[in-house]
Amino acid sequence: MAWERDIQIESDAWRGRPLTTTGGRVWDAAHRMADFLEAMQEELGLSRPGMQILELGAGCGWLGMTIARSHPGARVCLTEMEHGGALEHLQHNVQLNQKDGKLGNVETCACDWSHWVVSGEGEDEKGKRSEMAPLLETRWDLIIGSDLVYNEIGVQWLPKVLKGLLGKGTIALYSHTKHRLDMADQEFFAELTANELIFTEVHEPGVPSPPPSPPFFESLFPDMRIAILRIERCQDDVKLPKFEMPKLAGAA
Repeated sequence: MAWERDIQIESDAWRGRPLTTTGGRVWDAAHRMADFLEAMQEELGLSRPGMQILELGAGCGWLGMTIARSHPGARVCLTEMEHGGALEHLQHNVQLNQKDGKLGNVETCACDWSHWVVSGEGEDEKGKRSEMAPLLETRWDLIIGSDLVYNEIGVQWLPKVLKGLLGKGTIALYSHTKHRLDMADQEFFAELTANELIFTEVHEPGVPSPPPSPPFFESLFPDMRIAILRIERCQDDVKLPKFEMPKLAGAA
C-alpha cells in the first residue's frame, strides 16, 4: 500500500513568531524514515489494529502523522518538549490535519528528555507524578525518531530515554544523518553502548547497500548520509520479531 503524504505543516514562523527549536521544518531524515517504514510496513505490522507507535522529538509532526494517515488503526503518540513553543507548534499542526477527518488516532504528549526519570518509576525526586509516567506505563510496539542528536541533550539523554522505553518486543528505529557532527556522533554511539544498547544499520530489501562510513574525524568534509539504525537492549532474552531486516555489510 502506497502511503499518502499530503500532511499539512505550518513552518517555524507560524503565528508570526519564530520557534527557538529545530522542529519547524521536515528534515531529510524524516523523509528517509517514511520511505523505510512504507517499504517495511507489512513486516513491522503497521496495519495491525491497536499498534502502539511512539515518535520521540516529533518536531512539526509530519512523520508520525504520515504514518497515521495511512494506518488509521494504529495509535500514534507524538512527543515534544514544551520549551521554545515546540509542543504547542506540534499540537497546532496536528489540529490542522485533523480537520478533514483523514488523520488516524494521533495524540501529543510532553516529553523533555532532561526530565527523564532514570528509575523508571514515573515520579520525580519530590514524588510528583512525572510527565513521562504515561510513556513508561505503555507497552510500545514501535519507537521512532529522526535526526535527534545535534546537541548535548540528544547525546546524553536520548540513549537513557530509549533504554527506559524499550520493552519486550519493542522495535526502536532511528533515522540519523551520519557525519553531520562527528563529535556528537561518536559520543552518542558511546552513550548507547554505555546504556547497554546495541545499534545496527538496516535497510529495506531492494535498496543498494551504501559503502561503509569513513572513520570519525578522518576528513574535514566527510560525506553525510542518512542511516536507519535499529536499537535494542544488549542482554535481551526476548525472542526478536519474526522478520529480520537486512544488515549492511561492515556497517557500524
